[in-house]
Amino acid sequence: MQHIETVLRAYMPGEGDIDVQAWTDAVKATGFDGVWSAELFSPARWEMDHAELAKQVIENMRSYTG
Repeated sequence: MQHIETVLRAYMPGEGDIDVQAWTDAVKATGFDGVWSAELFSPARWEMDHAELAKQVIENMRSYTG
């Protein structure tokens, strides 16, 4: 059995239980216009081709942040 922390870290933004769209909408409603970033704590993701992983993360984040 995996530890809950390990399991939760395997997700990209929006794949887990947090409503990422509501969260990013709330942040944008404050007038925020800065840089968005994501950290991936998944050893399985680290093993992926880095260019492909970066592309997936960018596409994923843009779907929420515009």
